[in-house]
Amino acid sequence: MRYRLKWILVLVIAAVTLMVATMGCQVVAEQVVTEKQEEPTNIRLGFNTWVGYGPFYIAQEQGFFSKRGLNVDLQRIEGTADRRSALIAGRLEGMGSTIDDLIISAAQGVEGKMVLALDESAGADGILTVKDINNVQDFKGKEIAVQPGFVNHFFLLYILDANGLSSKDVTVVPMDPDKASAAFIAKEVDVAVTWEPYLSQVENDRPDGKKFLTTSDYPGLIVDNLVFNNDFIEKEPDAVRAFVDAWYEALEFLATNPEEGQAIIGKAMGLDAAEVGDILSGVKFLAKDDNLKYYDQAKEVNIYDIAATAERLWQNEGFIDQPLDVNNLIEANFLTGSQ
Repeated sequence: MRYRLKWILVLVIAAVTLMVATMGCQVVAEQVVTEKQEEPTNIRLGFNTWVGYGPFYIAQEQGFFSKRGLNVDLQRIEGTADRRSALIAGRLEGMGSTIDDLIISAAQGVEGKMVLALDESAGADGILTVKDINNVQDFKGKEIAVQPGFVNHFFLLYILDANGLSSKDVTVVPMDPDKASAAFIAKEVDVAVTWEPYLSQVENDRPDGKKFLTTSDYPGLIVDNLVFNNDFIEKEPDAVRAFVDAWYEALEFLATNPEEGQAIIGKAMGLDAAEVGDILSGVKFLAKDDNLKYYDQAKEVNIYDIAATAERLWQNEGFIDQPLDVNNLIEANFLTGSQ
């Protein structure tokens, strides 16, 4: 009898030991899963030096990314071709772009989508002309300094097209925007497509010149956007939403703390806060409501119409050799962030 009790006791102790060990393994497993879930999502984002991307740095410095579980590596990559190749090669998860640039990128093999409109040029880009040019029709036969294949070129093509002209009616003189303004000031050309601060300098530097028109005359045309590659969007949709939330929070911070926000942007981009403020006067940041309106195809100005026009104009100019499904380059599921 005593032996039977002894073996029963041994079995009970063994069972309890096994149960405790199993529970311990479960706890350890749960801890491992929790730790794995808490690991931040890495995002490498490439963009050029432009204050419109400045809120990225605000989100970084104020912890708006990190508190949402994002580890964001902000990389300034000045060359458009370099950003495209980095995204194709998987060295970036996302990039800053414009819709006209995204269309050319897609034609060159970039598999990505625009998930958010960031900022709109509201006067920061424009065209300089001599004072005796009174309308776009007067561009006919003129030499125009502009950078082919880039956003300033798209701006020019759009304006020509909207006024019944095309690139065949003018002579394009290939130049970067800064060199285009220099050529205009030197009276080498009578029309130049450029951006601030060169637009505002013309009144002092060329008395017979003027700021003919700017993007404030064509709202919604030049808009910086956030592009993520398709694979990242598919695998990390929550991270995309978290990034969008961080962007919106950064915009709120800049609106309520303009001096501090401009100082953060200036420090990151090698500008003083006053310079940042001057440039931002020609920039409109797009918050949630702005994005919802911009993506609304019922609105007179919307991203889908502009994308279709850009695709047509670039194809006419030979920058893309076949039609694209531009709607497939625009993703509307992340505009409201995580809400």
